[in-house]
Amino acid sequence: MSQDNAKAIYQAHLDTVSQALWDLDMPTLLRLLLLPATIGTRNGHIQLTTEGQMREMILSTRKSLEALGATAYLRHAEHAAFSNAERTELRGRHISYALSGGSFAMTPFSSWQTLVLQDGAWCSTGIEADLEERHLRLLVPGLLRAPNTAQPQSCAAQARPAPAPKT
Repeated sequence: MSQDNAKAIYQAHLDTVSQALWDLDMPTLLRLLLLPATIGTRNGHIQLTTEGQMREMILSTRKSLEALGATAYLRHAEHAAFSNAERTELRGRHISYALSGGSFAMTPFSSWQTLVLQDGAWCSTGIEADLEERHLRLLVPGLLRAPNTAQPQSCAAQARPAPAPKT
């Protein structure tokens, strides 16, 4: 794939990682999700520093999708751009869809991610998801830091929209 099209690179990464998550293809996931990684939601952030922590987060997310009754997990790139002159880092925004048959298993949500080119592969350094943990479990409780009140540490390409007020 040409390195000229950041959005195509970003989408290819999303497709590969989404399918690997669905299939629980740990070798692919552990190759494309770099450590250390920062994972964030509206509820807080975790810093993954070991393969064991990464595996725990992956399994937690997959089990959460199963609990929702999801039959598919898809992500669609909305925007991506190279963030350095060497074109070895890009930042993007995407929408995630957990589907159950032809319906949403949960409300689609936006996420921001940074990818870096390492050993010929585009790898994620973490993700910032605009969702509540009650909808999809991404954060491993034992690693949870303070609630998310600051800009993401490693994955925001642009300012995250403020969450809608709770009613």
